[in-house]
Amino acid sequence: MTSTDCEELIDTLHADARDHVTLALLANVDEIVGMHLDLAAFNEEQARTAEEICFDA
Repeated sequence: MTSTDCEELIDTLHADARDHVTLALLANVDEIVGMHLDLAAFNEEQARTAEEICFDA
């Protein structure tokens, strides 16, 4: 994976996390809010892992 590919993947994961936070703010059902916050956390975890693999290797 090239540095550019890594940066695009990481940017996409962070954007996805922000989207899930936005959706959580718009949701009015607790289960849906929780789901989006869980997905945002998962996306951020994936981004951190990608950063470690791509840039700390």
